[in-house]
Amino acid sequence: MSSQDEPAAIREVNVRELKSGVSQVLGGVVDGERVIVTRNGHPIAVILYIEQAVDLFLSSSEEFVRMRLRARKELDRLP
Repeated sequence: MSSQDEPAAIREVNVRELKSGVSQVLGGVVDGERVIVTRNGHPIAVILYIEQAVDLFLSSSEEFVRMRLRARKELDRLP
């Protein structure tokens, strides 16, 4: 997988491209690419490497959000 310091590339594929090249698309995902799947020009799904997906889910969990808000309030009180 690519370095976490590098921003992940974002690729857009339509459903037909995904169906015909799923191995290639998944290979890109393993290499750190993020894929937006479109249907009729509209985004319908995102494919992420599992570690990226877990990070995304954890970062939006209620407890994590509460912790970030508490930390922000504490930082705002610092001189």
